[in-house]
This record gives sequence, structure tokens and C-alpha cells, in this order.
Amino acid sequence: MPTQKLNKLLIQQCRKQDRKAIQELYFLLFEGFMRIVSPYVSDNSEAKSIVNDAFIKLLSKLGSIQNIQAFPSWANKIVRNTAIDSIRKNANYKSKVRLEDYDENRATFSDDILQELNGQDLLKMIQTLQAKERLVFTLFFVEEFSHKEIAQELEISTEMSRWLLYKAKKNFKKIYIQMNRVSMQMR
Repeated sequence: MPTQKLNKLLIQQCRKQDRKAIQELYFLLFEGFMRIVSPYVSDNSEAKSIVNDAFIKLLSKLGSIQNIQAFPSWANKIVRNTAIDSIRKNANYKSKVRLEDYDENRATFSDDILQELNGQDLLKMIQTLQAKERLVFTLFFVEEFSHKEIAQELEISTEMSRWLLYKAKKNFKKIYIQMNRVSMQMR
């Protein structure tokens, strides 16, 4: 978030509902908010919708932020929580975990895979995962949440969090292998 243009005066003008200031703040924050939301969703239009919802929430709560230095982390948290709420609302987490299908060690997955990929490829691969898997994958690897924190955030059991991460890693690995086959064939 470009904080050099973000100042107390701009925030004060936004609090007074100055349309020009609100527009300036929106354009100042939009790109960064899109980067936060993109790993959570499957397409750009859904990301834009979430960013817009988050911006409206941010404006409605702008009076509660006193310290301009805390604004970036406060705003980012609103955006992340809005993305999680949107996905949680549209996803069904009530299914049962079948433990006989679950073997955490079978889904061999190296964190190094994430380091090998450039940002765009990684984002595209994450976006191909199913919504529930994508959400847990992003919270675990991008936001670095623990399974306990994911479970609390999504109101699911830690077992369900582990199961969804297992499925996400398994599917991510398939996508990664397929992507590498395609790139090898193109050479």
C-alpha cells in the first residue's frame, strides 16, 4: 500500500464523505487489495467484487482508526476477512471427513514448489483449486495460519482444515505436474 500518498488529511476528508478523497483512496488501495484477494478466488470479477465490498466496509469503519501508521494492516485485515467471509458464505464445510481416504503423507508436497513458481503462475494454479481448498491453502501457505487458526476463522474442525489442505496439496501437485508436462512439450 503506497503510504506516501496516504495521509491523515486524506483519511479525514474520506470521513467527511468527500467524494474526490474517497475516489483517490479507492484507487490508491485497489491494486494492493486485488493482490490480497486474488489467491482466495477463481477469477478477476469475483476479486473485484470482494475488493469493492471490503472498501465499503473500510469506509464505514474509517472513524475507528486513529493511528495512520496502523491503517495499512487494519485495511488489509478487513480485505482478507471480507474474502474469507465471501467464500465461507458460498462454500459448504459441513461434509464429513472420511479418514480412510486421508493420508497426509501420501500427498507429498514440497514447499519448494511454491518457491519455484513465479507469482503469476502460482496465482493461476491456486485459482484452479476448488473454493474450500483454495481458501485453506491460501490461509495456510500465504497467510501462514495454523490449522487451529484456520478452523477458528472458518468455523470448522481442525480435522476438516487438515483434510481440505490435504486435498488442496494433492490437487495442486497434479496441476503442477500437468503444467510442467505442457511446458516441457512446448520446448
